[in-house]
Amino acid sequence: MLQGTDSISADEVVASVANPFFGDAGQPPTLRVVPESAEATVIYPFINYSLNKKISLVAMAPMIKKTTVLNTYDPTGTASIGLTEVNSSGLGDIKMGAIYKFFNSPDRKHNVIFDIVMSVPTGSITEEDYNLTPFNTMVMSRLAYGMQLGSGTYDAILGGTYWGKNKKWGWGTQYLATIPLESANSEGWRYGDKHELTTWVSYAWEPSFNSSLRLRGESQGTIVGIDPKIYGPGLGADTGNYGGTKVEFIIGSNWMYSPGYNISLEFSIPIIEDRNGVQPDQDSAIMLSWRSASF
Repeated sequence: MLQGTDSISADEVVASVANPFFGDAGQPPTLRVVPESAEATVIYPFINYSLNKKISLVAMAPMIKKTTVLNTYDPTGTASIGLTEVNSSGLGDIKMGAIYKFFNSPDRKHNVIFDIVMSVPTGSITEEDYNLTPFNTMVMSRLAYGMQLGSGTYDAILGGTYWGKNKKWGWGTQYLATIPLESANSEGWRYGDKHELTTWVSYAWEPSFNSSLRLRGESQGTIVGIDPKIYGPGLGADTGNYGGTKVEFIIGSNWMYSPGYNISLEFSIPIIEDRNGVQPDQDSAIMLSWRSASF
């Protein structure tokens, strides 16, 4: 785990990181439940329909599965009393909107597009599972914010992309902002604003196959508000333990195996992380996509 940019062990967390609910009946002064590992798998079907040469409509509907293994400690010390796996799965927030081709140079070497997308709160924010408490009892309770399947708010996703190419080389940069359009969702909270910046370079080994290198930066604020049912001495129950900044290095390849059909594969690792509060350190991510187009 990370506290800001510094590594911190689970034992150090339960010995030193304050429980925001301390003072309530039965609440210990420091955290008692910390993540041992976490994994998310997302299948992201999407469709793109061109209205004309300038405007395309897009829609995306993610199917999400999240798994976290939690390490629960006794009420006062640094002795672990057991591990518990919690899960959530289902439909995430559906996204729909438009892509506008703002500029294409006559030789197609320079291009600019703008994205205007709405995220609709179709993902559940009331997921529950059994948790092991510091008193060695299993209790059904609402899962942490990061284990929920959606944001619960209508969000605007706005961005712009420039890309260019010259013979075998390609390059580009993209900016995206995700801005909640509501002050809070139905459970009393919302995610912080998120800003993403990506820049890349690619090389075409053959007309149908290229490789790419990307740098992706992300900055997001902490959660605003609180869900009163996400409660207790767990790391994920503290809204201050969300958001921060990170930079990822991404290597990938793209293969157009038939006109209009391609497969791309990317592998990502973080090279800089500065987290708000205490959070799990990101390990890696694999992104696989398949696209087809009819002309």
